[in-house]
Amino acid sequence: MRDTIKHPSNEKSLVKIRDRVLINDIEWRVAEINNATSTLYREGVGGNSHTIHKSLEEVENIIMELREY
Repeated sequence: MRDTIKHPSNEKSLVKIRDRVLINDIEWRVAEINNATSTLYREGVGGNSHTIHKSLEEVENIIMELREY
């Protein structure tokens, strides 16, 4: 995995590398944060890996919802 450059907008973000995020009852981990986009990954059944891209705002909203419970 490549190193990411710190961007000023990411310093105030709630999202950090390796954070866990639940989307549709599936656990994803934050692998990378670039500008306003985060890359999430998960290991599937059989060792297959899956990645998706979500905006930082979307991931922050999901994290905030989980913290409210």
